[in-house]
Amino acid sequence: MNAYRPIKDIDRKYWPSFLINVFKYIENNHTKKLYLDEIAKRANLSKYHFCKIFKILTDQTVIEYVNTVRIEKAKKLLKKSFFNITEICFKVGYSDISNFNRTFKKVVGISPSEYRENQTR
Repeated sequence: MNAYRPIKDIDRKYWPSFLINVFKYIENNHTKKLYLDEIAKRANLSKYHFCKIFKILTDQTVIEYVNTVRIEKAKKLLKKSFFNITEICFKVGYSDISNFNRTFKKVVGISPSEYRENQTR
């Protein structure tokens, strides 16, 4: 029997403290290159155990979660700033525009430029 269950719909006050610490760390450092070793260390778990528990609890891999945080930040910048898409790519933590565009489209369903166009209508 699995002692863990997905928590994405559960009130944050019931989340394990290690997960809250990890979420805060990612949120505060999403613009930097993030290393799994460092994130797992924040949870006081081995990489393997951390990744396994993170996936069970959030229904996302760590990389998927980091991308979600970065894409949400990019969406806000696309709506409310005049930065071009390349600048936004770097501001949210990506180092490669093609990776940013591909990830944005995978997460949102449309390209960053299409997203910006839809916001100005």
